[in-house]
Amino acid sequence: MRWMAIFGLALAAWLAPRAAWAWDGPGLWYDSAAGAQPGGGGLLGTGSTRDRGITCAHCHTKPAGLINLKLDFTPPLPTVGGQQTYAPGQKYQIDVKLVGEHLGLSGCGQYLTHTNNFAAAFEDASGNPTGVLASDSGQSSASCPPALPKPINGTTVLYGDCHAVTASGGQDLSAWSFSWTAPASGAGAIRLSYGAVDGNCDMMSTGDDVKVGALNLGEATAMAAPPRGAGLGRLAALLGLLPVGVVMGRRRTRRRAARVG
Repeated sequence: MRWMAIFGLALAAWLAPRAAWAWDGPGLWYDSAAGAQPGGGGLLGTGSTRDRGITCAHCHTKPAGLINLKLDFTPPLPTVGGQQTYAPGQKYQIDVKLVGEHLGLSGCGQYLTHTNNFAAAFEDASGNPTGVLASDSGQSSASCPPALPKPINGTTVLYGDCHAVTASGGQDLSAWSFSWTAPASGAGAIRLSYGAVDGNCDMMSTGDDVKVGALNLGEATAMAAPPRGAGLGRLAALLGLLPVGVVMGRRRTRRRAARVG
């Protein structure tokens, strides 16, 4: 299968980091992994099912592990029973911040650029992209552009198959913004997979720091709803106690009558 060939070529490049070049812009994400200048072959490194479980750490090896990624949802994600959830049909603004950045802040050569990277994908339990992604550059997965839009005016971009949103490739960025509109009711559990790279500006896949992670979201309405038949069960229990109450009341009445007599 074609995707297996692409996967094999990309993985071979990642397993040889000493010879592997990285790229600072989003233009190579969907280029062939077997091209003169190998690209990602449509694998965006989020760790999602669509990305075959491949993360940033498969290419940017031996990271120091000093960075983190903070994701702020507006409005905030609902919490039901201690589980983070999403409200069906709700549009969420998501602001992402790289925390603990420590590479490439100084010392970049004259012809080198300092670029960090980021990508995120939302999938349902079957591994299919779900909801509607929108970059702050104006693209939407509802009308996905097949080629990289130019110019890119925001911090994030969407193109290709739009299964994930990626960083725009702007220099010195350590924060990104995009939105996600949750699917309609009944979609069930959703997984947000993401990754970020703290670049050291040498255009190689070694020496960078990496953060990968995932967030599991339940469907708020489904989790908040009582189990089917729960109301009928409580009613039946109450009705079942009714005869006992009647009998006990009759016994108390007879005892009082006997004392009076």
